[in-house]
Parts: sequence; C-alpha cells; structure tokens
Amino acid sequence: KKFPKHELKKIPQGGAKGYPKVYTMEDWRNLGRNLKNVIFLNIHQACNRDQPLETKPLETVRLAQLLSLGFTVISEEANSLDSELYKDIVLVEKDIFHEKKWSPSLVRLLQNKSALVEWQLSAYHLFKQLFRPSKLLHDAHVWDGGMLMQSSCQTSLN
Repeated sequence: KKFPKHELKKIPQGGAKGYPKVYTMEDWRNLGRNLKNVIFLNIHQACNRDQPLETKPLETVRLAQLLSLGFTVISEEANSLDSELYKDIVLVEKDIFHEKKWSPSLVRLLQNKSALVEWQLSAYHLFKQLFRPSKLLHDAHVWDGGMLMQSSCQTSLN
C-alpha cells in the first residue's frame, strides 16, 4: 500500500545530519496509531545479499521496538540462532526480494485478515513473554553479580 503524503508526515522523521532521531514513547505510540494494518519488511539488500546465511543477523535491536508495539515483521532469512529465537514472532520469507515468489503459506496468511490478526496477537504475546526486561536481566544474572560472577572468571577478578 502506498501512503498519501499527509499520512507519511505523521511518521517520526530522522534527526539532523542524517543521525536517527531518538523516538520518545509518544512518537512510537503515534506511529502505532497512524499506521494501522501495516507490515514492516526487514531487508538488507546491499549488505546481506552475498553474506553466508549463518552470519546474517536478524537485526533484533531494530525490530524490538516494532515487535513490542505488536507490528508484524516479515524478514529475509537470518542465521539459525536468531531464526530460532524469533520463531513465531517474525515471519521469514526466503525470497523476500521477489514478492511474486513468496511462499504460498505466507501469501495465504497475508490474504486472510482474521488469521493475520490472530498470528499478530500470538507473536506479540510471545515476544512480550520471551523478551520482557525482567526476564532478560534475570537470565543475565544481573541481580546476583552478573555473568562474570557465575563463571570461572570470578576467580580471576579477586
């Protein structure tokens, strides 16, 4: 879908001298209000095309804000670790650069509004469950001295 210019002006724009603007929470909320039923594509045409699949990142830092707002993301393939972590959260399309060759299952999902909404809600809840800040901090042992205090590195710190 192409957006009229008046709609695009509602999207937060980048900052001065090409540096991205640091969006406030209100900017992100406005993005969510202004862009209903939008799907974001995660594409790295220039830098990832010739890169071996096992080294391609999913760019999870960029995607986290979109996923935390419940947006649907379709990505090109990524390494197996990222792909497994974000399974059922990010849709992956092997041939993302050629829309007419997209997998039939993805096309069917995109054509069925109720199925897409159901998938989107499920992905949103799974993202919130797996990547909530308290869980990430707990898994990193932040509350009990950090990973260094939990390993053989502890003796070398004394």
